[in-house]
Amino acid sequence: MHSACNHKNSPAFDSFEREIARRVIAGDTRSVLYIVPTGAEARDLINRTTSISNTAAVSVPHILSLNELISAFRSVISPELELLSASQSAALIELALRKLFTHNKLEYFEQHGSGA
Repeated sequence: MHSACNHKNSPAFDSFEREIARRVIAGDTRSVLYIVPTGAEARDLINRTTSISNTAAVSVPHILSLNELISAFRSVISPELELLSASQSAALIELALRKLFTHNKLEYFEQHGSGA
């Protein structure tokens, strides 16, 4: 994985762009994933890279912003979470209260709630 440096005038960024250009000219735009700091930089780099190819058809290179990479990981790695509906929430609270009541864990609240 290659990463672009934030400073566009740096030698590292220049060599980064030259490497992408070399791969585009060779027709190899999909074998490497490039990560850049922002989505705007990613889109700009994709536009510049595809313009290098002139008239030749070229696949859009794998250039993502850090946020896009994290989103891609999150969609694959994390399970889909759903919010509980009001009825599901009420049912879970009721089950928890019943369990606490059967195990006599509500004494504190019963004593303070009865005005004693």
